[in-house]
Amino acid sequence: FGHMMMAGITKLTAIPSSISYNLSIVLIASLVAQGAYGVVYNLIKTSGSNAKTALVFALAAPIFVGVVSNLEGVLEFVHAQGWGSGNFWNWVGIKGLNASSQAASFYPNESWWGWAWRSTRVIDTVIDGRSLDYTISEFPFFSFILGDLHSHVLSLPFILLNISIGLNLLLFPGRIVISWIKDNPWQVFVTALSLGALGFINLIDFPVFGILLLILIFMKCYVVSKNAWTVIGNVLVIGGTIVLASVILYLPFYVTFSSQVSGILPVRDVATRPLHFFLVWGMFLFMGVSMLIMHLLISKRYFRKDIFYLSLFFAISPFLLWASIDLFLSIDGTGFIESLISITGTFLRIVLGLCIVAGAFFGAFVWLKRGYSRDVVFALILLSIGVYLIIGPEMFRLLDIFNNRMNTVFKLYYQAWIMLALVSAYALYYCVSRWNYKGISARFFSWGWILVAGILILSSLYYAPGAAVDKTKSQLPDSLDGLAFVKASSPGEYEAILWLRENLSEGNIVEAVGDDYSEFGRISSSTGLPTILGWSGHEFQWRGSYTDIRGRSEDVEEIYVSSDIQRVQELLKKYNVTYVYVGPRESQRYSLIQTDKFDEFMTRVFQEDDVTIYEVY
Repeated sequence: FGHMMMAGITKLTAIPSSISYNLSIVLIASLVAQGAYGVVYNLIKTSGSNAKTALVFALAAPIFVGVVSNLEGVLEFVHAQGWGSGNFWNWVGIKGLNASSQAASFYPNESWWGWAWRSTRVIDTVIDGRSLDYTISEFPFFSFILGDLHSHVLSLPFILLNISIGLNLLLFPGRIVISWIKDNPWQVFVTALSLGALGFINLIDFPVFGILLLILIFMKCYVVSKNAWTVIGNVLVIGGTIVLASVILYLPFYVTFSSQVSGILPVRDVATRPLHFFLVWGMFLFMGVSMLIMHLLISKRYFRKDIFYLSLFFAISPFLLWASIDLFLSIDGTGFIESLISITGTFLRIVLGLCIVAGAFFGAFVWLKRGYSRDVVFALILLSIGVYLIIGPEMFRLLDIFNNRMNTVFKLYYQAWIMLALVSAYALYYCVSRWNYKGISARFFSWGWILVAGILILSSLYYAPGAAVDKTKSQLPDSLDGLAFVKASSPGEYEAILWLRENLSEGNIVEAVGDDYSEFGRISSSTGLPTILGWSGHEFQWRGSYTDIRGRSEDVEEIYVSSDIQRVQELLKKYNVTYVYVGPRESQRYSLIQTDKFDEFMTRVFQEDDVTIYEVY
């Protein structure tokens, strides 16, 4: 859906895709900044603060969401200075940081370090140079500077939209009971429309933010009812109606949808090292947990056993469900004792996270029940879900073609980043505005907290300017046109792309097939015209098998190298090819290329430098 929206704007504005792609990246980043600012501004205003304070503190939101990186940048700086022994870097265990730099500099002096994916490949277990737990821990700024328009990036504005709608639901002044559906049809429709859009854009967002919505509905129903069954019934009817509507609104997508994910498995053999966990989440957790502790100290006089047990249930039930599944699977021969040992080890690793979740739910329930500070309540709910998203991959992983937890960490960490970044921005206001600055000890503690927070924030900001400067180093003039470099390096190919855009509105082309992350597939991707096969590795990832693409690479090679005209014509007809593209990559890839045959049954419609395009009669 995200690709459709960006393509739709491209068509409506008649802007070439090589330019609109870059504008799309900027658009997403801008919408993310606006959405993040709006959420935190409204949270601060809801707390009773004045507009000026809200305007200033809310500025932290777009910075935390879209500019800061994780703390791996600090290690990049240390490494660039030549500090640290070989044993130290072996202990750190991040690929590429094996030995200190020989020439100290403020930024790493290696080529394209801004593209170096170490900052997004922090969590790993490396033994003898081999990854046992290869994961992805990307964050929005990396995605923006990479120029990434994958679904997890395109969904960011819609994630913030759903968070905003959730906040609006929590701030709803009336009761949330079953009649609310009938009395507020437009709010129900908009909520379902925005939630359903997440599934259409990036499917894994749908259950996460569906759960957020159900928790908010539960809390609103819990406030006005003392009967547990009434609360559960209201949640099932209201939440079920919205979720069902969100699916129905996008039903054509689900009818034809298929995924390479085939299930969920417990994680047993790998775990995240505390150091790596801190590098990714240290700053956000410091901010969020500080707010939580302050809030719990205020809330302790309102302690209620029923709320405590309810909060404990919310925190521990997903873990108990996972543990039960793990024990059940041990029946197949893994061993009951070994499974118990694994579960115990996992519990010890995530127990602090479970305590944060339980504490956040307790603080939220207590405050909401008393009718206080719904801004704090909402921040605590985001904190609890965000923390569960980052401890979740310690318990389970998606079963996919990679057969590891790479995508599990990738997808859930990206969602958690948005939630915890918003919480941290609000926590900055919450803590600074509530610290006690009277008395020596109070001032010492308060200013000490501000110092630590400042160090963590500045450390998180190291990567952004350095990577931006390094990424934009180029001998070419600055341009929004993503094909400007092709125009400079291969003018014949550039003119061929323009010609195809102007002269072929339908039909397929054929070009050479090569490796992923290479120049191969450039003509199809630059014109939007289908080719027989692009990057086969990515096609396999998206489809989950080679069934649909098996034999295509060999067919393309045969089209170029075969001297059997009848066979070539059969292949061109099989794939409905209108144009055959012959350029430097085709000549390089297929050394036995037979181009003379094309003149016998095709027409040369384009010739420029080393590029020729043939049209099928």
